Amino acid sequence: MSSRRLLSTAFLLLLFVGLVSNMSSSSCPQEEKLSPNKLKMDTAFVNISSTLEEPITISGISSNCYECPIQEIIPQLLNGAAPLVVNTHYSFTISVKIKNGSQELCRLSYLFGERGWYEYNIHHSDGQSSNKVTCKLEIKRSPDYPYMPLWIALGALFCMAVIWVLLTCIGRKCKVACKKENSNMMNQADEIDDREDTEMHVTGEGEQQMLPETQLKARSRRLKSLDTFRGIAITLMIFVNYGGGGYYFFGHAVWNGLLVADLVFPWFIWIMGVSITLSFRSLRRKKTSKPRIACKILKRSFILFALGLFTSNYGNLKYYRIPGVLQRFGVCYFFVAMMQLLLPPMEKGEKKKRWWEVFRDVFGLWKQWIFVLMLLAGYLALTYGVDVPGCPKGYTGPGGIGEGYPNAFNCTGGMAGYIDTIALGNHLYRLPTIKGVYKTTLPYDPEGILGCLTSIVLVFFGVQAGHILTIHSKHRPRLIRWITWAVLMTAFTLGLCGATKNEGIVPINKNIWSVSFILATGASAFFLFAICYLLTDVLDWWNGAPFFYPGMNSILVYVGHGILWRHFPFSWEMDEYGGHAEKLGMSLAGTALWVLIAYCLFTKNVFLKI
Repeated sequence: MSSRRLLSTAFLLLLFVGLVSNMSSSSCPQEEKLSPNKLKMDTAFVNISSTLEEPITISGISSNCYECPIQEIIPQLLNGAAPLVVNTHYSFTISVKIKNGSQELCRLSYLFGERGWYEYNIHHSDGQSSNKVTCKLEIKRSPDYPYMPLWIALGALFCMAVIWVLLTCIGRKCKVACKKENSNMMNQADEIDDREDTEMHVTGEGEQQMLPETQLKARSRRLKSLDTFRGIAITLMIFVNYGGGGYYFFGHAVWNGLLVADLVFPWFIWIMGVSITLSFRSLRRKKTSKPRIACKILKRSFILFALGLFTSNYGNLKYYRIPGVLQRFGVCYFFVAMMQLLLPPMEKGEKKKRWWEVFRDVFGLWKQWIFVLMLLAGYLALTYGVDVPGCPKGYTGPGGIGEGYPNAFNCTGGMAGYIDTIALGNHLYRLPTIKGVYKTTLPYDPEGILGCLTSIVLVFFGVQAGHILTIHSKHRPRLIRWITWAVLMTAFTLGLCGATKNEGIVPINKNIWSVSFILATGASAFFLFAICYLLTDVLDWWNGAPFFYPGMNSILVYVGHGILWRHFPFSWEMDEYGGHAEKLGMSLAGTALWVLIAYCLFTKNVFLKI
């Protein structure tokens, strides 16, 4: 058995052992102690004290809970004090009322600092005889500055990148100098005229023309920017899945909005669209039969779906989750690849000077565009035009205590949630991000059935980007078109969401994969891919490292990091009251290890392909 096969087998065995140990592990939640001396990350301690001789009620709500009624948090406080721990991600509103009364005595909206100690005093303005009540917030201990570890990490990474670039440039210059020296020595030793043996000749236009063998090598050169972009996505995904240093903006938006973690999955499926286009171009050149291509599509779709089921679930069959990331990959790949097979793009014909010639990369896919627009119309019709029992028509809110409360309490996701509940029952994601904020009780899956329609559209945007690659042979028209797509999609996104988080016609929402969400993430994918293409394939200023290596082995790295995330050295058990510095160090260490593993596998020529 070869060393490469041994390495591959050993690594897969390690993943299997990690998966089995994950199935058997469990964690028990611990009761949170309200103490100013023990505060977790992203929390602040507020001591609410009252000198009033009548009982009061304290209510509060986070500004991140859109259109939520203020919630009672301290039912009764009479001439005493009560501790309160609040989240510091968003501003928090505190309301003070007389118990069983409607009059609001005080209201405070404040962005508390991490691990700060605050005193909120409620008292009569001019002694106990006065009816006027004053509420005053005092800072007892200044909050920590949580972003210092992040700035230090960014500075260190920047310095490492600069050093790497300088070393690379020095290495290149030394290599070029050695080549010139060797060339001069050869020329001095051998003055034979070798013009007749040259493999290059100059055309009438002054351009160098290569022989067929050299042309073949140039054409088969792998698109480095695509692997680099894929590597950026997988590296960022590992970082956020390993905690992102505990910084909330590296996580997912609770409902509407767009944070860093919301970008990586859409980028992946957009990249898959580009890869599908390039793969089918190769299959057509090889004249592979349609039945054989169809078998390959079915096989790959099934493997992706099955791999997702196997790696994202434990042994509880009653609540065995069916949707998932790789499952959606499989579904989207099947539909888009079959679309490429059954509705192939128009063959590149002779260039004609017509008005639509500049749009030939779009018109060449007109059949596929019609199919995709039909899917988009179906998504919009189901989401906004079909009644969901017990819910407002066209409702796309989070349910719970959020928008539409109390009538829409069990309407999380509207039609998207309803379809999943009817079709999949208990086999859904049971810990959605909205549960803690919006107090929802029903499971909701962000990778549900209805969102597959808009996901397919996003994959097709990647197909369009890949088609631009195949139609245009020069760098300039490619870059112009990718940037144009990015600008147009950004404009449509801003029009739909109104450049706001919650107030637009169609807010950006990953949980239901709204139209504005796929446009926003598609625009960012076009733009970032254009940047990678310019730096790696056009200017050759960057070789794509270190992202290029995980990008070449993305499936293996994705599955591996998901299975081994609980195991040292990829992660370790932190103190419950640990800080961002340790969390960030752990997140970066786990991410760096997977990049290193990808590099080692690359040097051994070990790749997991489906």
